[in-house]
Amino acid sequence: MYVRHVSFLSSCLAIVAVAAQAQTQPDLVPEQVLFPAESDIAAERHRGFGSVIDFDGRTLAVGLGSASGAGAVALYRRNAVGLWSRSATLSPADSMPEDHFGIGVAIDGRVALVQKEQHALYVVVRRQGTWIEGQRIT
Repeated sequence: MYVRHVSFLSSCLAIVAVAAQAQTQPDLVPEQVLFPAESDIAAERHRGFGSVIDFDGRTLAVGLGSASGAGAVALYRRNAVGLWSRSATLSPADSMPEDHFGIGVAIDGRVALVQKEQHALYVVVRRQGTWIEGQRIT
């Protein structure tokens, strides 16, 4: 199985995967639907859930908008049987209201790039299973 498509569906994400031998099948069925975590809803970070996404096959980065504009990024990892589970939530150390952290995301292996509104880009690196905020590029 491999991820073929990730769709934003009204406050949730539908992850569609197909077997390699079934690539010619035109009908794609959701493999799993992801919803914002209770903590995202409590922090009002669920409003933009899934409006910005990127994935590299094993890790899915999902932008989380908020009413205050602070934002965050949820990271999901795919396990050995193909199911996705939340592995981390990224937010910058210098988070402020209206900075819109997570309005752009890119992920490739152990490196994630996260954009925030004030023309800043954060490099976040996974080391020994923990995501660590690295360089801030302005």
